Amino acid sequence: MRRATPILTRLVLSLGVAAGAAAADPGGRDAPTPEAVLRDTRVADGFVMELVAMEPAVVDPVAVTFDEHGTPFVVEYRDYPSGPPAGSPPLSRVVRLIDVDGDGRYESSTPVAEHLPFSQGILAARGGLLVTASPDVLLLTDSDGDGTLDRSEIVATGFRVGNPQLRAACPTIGPDNAVWITGGLSGGTVRWPSDPDTAGVSIDRRDLRLDLARRTIRAVTGFGQFGNAFDSRGHRFTVSNRNPLMVSLLPPETLTQNPLVDLGPGYDDAAPSGADSRVAAVAKTNATAISHTGTHTSACGLTIFRGDRLGPEADGDAFTCEPVSHAVVRRRPVSRGAGFWSTHPEPEGSEFVASAETWFRPVFTATAPDGSLWIVDFCRASVEHPDYMPPGVAATVDHRAGDHAGRIWRVRRPELAARPWTPPATAAEAVALLADPNGWRRDTAQRLLVEQRFGGGEACAKLAALLNSDDVPPLGRVHALRALDGLWSLTEREVERAAESTDLAVREEGLRLAREGMGIPFPRSLIPEAPRWSLCDRVAPGSVDHPDGQVRLAAILALAHPESESSTRPLAVAAASPRLDAWSARAILSGAVGRTAPLLAAVAAAPADGPAAERLELVEKLAATASGNPSELKSLLDMLETRAAEDRAEPFDLAAVVGLLPRHPLTRFGHKRFGLRHPSVVGKAMEQAGTLARNGSAGAALRLLGIRFLAAAAAEGTAVSGEARETLVSLVATREPEAIQREAVRGLITTGDAAAIDGVLARIAELEPAVRAAAVGTLLDRAAALPLLLTAIESGRVPPNAVPLERRKALLESPEQAIRTLAESLFAASAALAPNELVELTAAVRRGGDQPRGREIFARHCANCHRTAASGAEPIGHVVGPDLAEAADRPIERLLLDVVEPNRSVEGRYEATVVVTDEGVVLEGILAANTP
Repeated sequence: MRRATPILTRLVLSLGVAAGAAAADPGGRDAPTPEAVLRDTRVADGFVMELVAMEPAVVDPVAVTFDEHGTPFVVEYRDYPSGPPAGSPPLSRVVRLIDVDGDGRYESSTPVAEHLPFSQGILAARGGLLVTASPDVLLLTDSDGDGTLDRSEIVATGFRVGNPQLRAACPTIGPDNAVWITGGLSGGTVRWPSDPDTAGVSIDRRDLRLDLARRTIRAVTGFGQFGNAFDSRGHRFTVSNRNPLMVSLLPPETLTQNPLVDLGPGYDDAAPSGADSRVAAVAKTNATAISHTGTHTSACGLTIFRGDRLGPEADGDAFTCEPVSHAVVRRRPVSRGAGFWSTHPEPEGSEFVASAETWFRPVFTATAPDGSLWIVDFCRASVEHPDYMPPGVAATVDHRAGDHAGRIWRVRRPELAARPWTPPATAAEAVALLADPNGWRRDTAQRLLVEQRFGGGEACAKLAALLNSDDVPPLGRVHALRALDGLWSLTEREVERAAESTDLAVREEGLRLAREGMGIPFPRSLIPEAPRWSLCDRVAPGSVDHPDGQVRLAAILALAHPESESSTRPLAVAAASPRLDAWSARAILSGAVGRTAPLLAAVAAAPADGPAAERLELVEKLAATASGNPSELKSLLDMLETRAAEDRAEPFDLAAVVGLLPRHPLTRFGHKRFGLRHPSVVGKAMEQAGTLARNGSAGAALRLLGIRFLAAAAAEGTAVSGEARETLVSLVATREPEAIQREAVRGLITTGDAAAIDGVLARIAELEPAVRAAAVGTLLDRAAALPLLLTAIESGRVPPNAVPLERRKALLESPEQAIRTLAESLFAASAALAPNELVELTAAVRRGGDQPRGREIFARHCANCHRTAASGAEPIGHVVGPDLAEAADRPIERLLLDVVEPNRSVEGRYEATVVVTDEGVVLEGILAANTP
């Protein structure tokens, strides 16, 4: 049996003493009082946090919704994490909160639906509540008026039942009056319960749009986990644990309309994510990995705030919960071209809400009827699921500690009083509410109108009158357009007027409705979509070069339908625009089939001072689109020959050639049947690629374009292959920027040349961490290179931990016996601690140890890279690797595993790098930046 070293044992004993009771079973104390939480919680300046509800009125809350009366309904996730005891009914339920004395504090509650399996999403709709309970979405209604939701109807089924943290959730009504649901990262094949399994819609790596009125189900762009929100202009944002803010920009039909190019997933981060994110916690955190400390590791419960009691500057702010860090993080979305990024309004080192109380577990936020922000607090000692804990640790944690508690909090500006809320009783009252400054009230009024609570005829007349009024705020007109669409009563003329509006929100909404509005009574046509395309062609051309990126994107998407002369010309204007950005380019590409010649001609004629990176990507992918169609390919080759004859060797030409290479290798360029008669096209491309790749003063986009050409040339065994490989090798040098090195390494590996790959493996220890990660990732992705990588690991040239943990599983389960056998010998080693060793060391730590001795050992062996401090003592060490101050809050079993096997998983940002200066001085540390 293996034995831990004496130094290791003493260090673990010292850490155990420092941890004390905090590392013991977290179920050893009750939830703190609300007063204690408020005392230990920091709220951003100018705001107050106050209690809304607590146990026993609410227990294990994870989401809240409000009906049209403003009554809150809370779904209690009592099944978490492992469900009820065997043979017992499900534990989750829904309660209605009751404010007995009208003071804004909900003292009691009434269960309205019980025994719901793992339910974590809730939405007031259609006179009842929609609840997610994978694999189903349920509509709960009250059949007899007694206040209990006694009728349960499955309205959709087929969501995959994964880990309880990874299930369908967060139903939200979108601007199109449909219900949008996050897939929880688990996917599934979703259908109406009456339909056969084969009729389902796949939502793998997608989210779901469920239109109950029109009875349609479709997958939508997004890969949300637990967080789903729209801003006032209808842009959708989601989250996942390591991604605190993502925005969906291109619909799925756009992504598949051009099958010749990859347009990406259609969504993007709108905030720093993963290791690049930061959370300024004030409590000790218990992240899944120490390296996640201080970053987003449990982002969830997103809302885009649209109330009026945080002040006008907070309208549109994104609030994301971080239960592991006991904080609520605020980001402020801002336009970046047609996409989004976000800023952090709080001062550096602080968050909107951050608590020192470790039982504060915010998991959900919502805009409330009174205009404030509500925060749902799960209030558990531990929120991490046992599936994600290291072996041996899960059994030591009381995962249900705190399952008798739960809190809901309200945040507001103290000087802003709540405005009374009375639900509308008539269509006129509902239409008037569409202009309310509180987004929840606007949404509720629109929902009631679309559900025809007041009849359809009067509502449509009032909505049409509102659109013609000059004194209605723009968002009032936006909601009126959406309501008319939901009532099947939106006219083409109303859409045309909206798309011409000087207000950005109204204009964008008009363009969106022209493209996808379902309530426009188009005339019958032999081609069903032709009337819609005609409307788009009338309203969109004037906005393709609009200064507002989101308006511009909406216009391009409206025009990216099958080829027509009237839509091609404005798309060419957008392609040549100096305002071109990555998302506009992708939208253009989605409609590029059959149009590449005029689009490429427009870009070629555009001034050279435009957006270089975006324009080059557009040209490359337009060429790739042309490469799949003989007539379009001939047009492009004719253009390139004409330009070569005129001695015009420009980045445009190189980008076009690079775009052709995936389907037409360089070796084919010399064939007569290919149709390229001017031999200088390839020669000029090679010359230009080498010059750009080596030119350190050229922009990154130009250099990367050159490297991509060189990689293709190096792989094909042509006369220029050796020269191309030599250039790529020369670029894998520390004097070069990281992005250049990464692309050059990938290029060498993708040649498939054994000598080139062996050269990379021979130098892999010298590569910077990010470059090494790119090299290993590319080797793992190439079937021909994978055996070479594994053999290099076996021989000791490459360390085993160079292969990330998440990639090892695929190797261990490879269908190829040789790969599987070799991987097992390299990665399937026995655990660093046998179960009995873990038990023995844990017992030794709990008996106590010599803390001064442990401090001495830490200072000698660990302090060069880590910092920590015993309670009341000065910190010792350096912040190079993860700060270990939070280790005192970790279970002892996890501490043991982390200390015994510290290199089991190391984030790239913490990998050590050795640097030898020109003078021969050896430096070792974390690479902070590369400054060539």
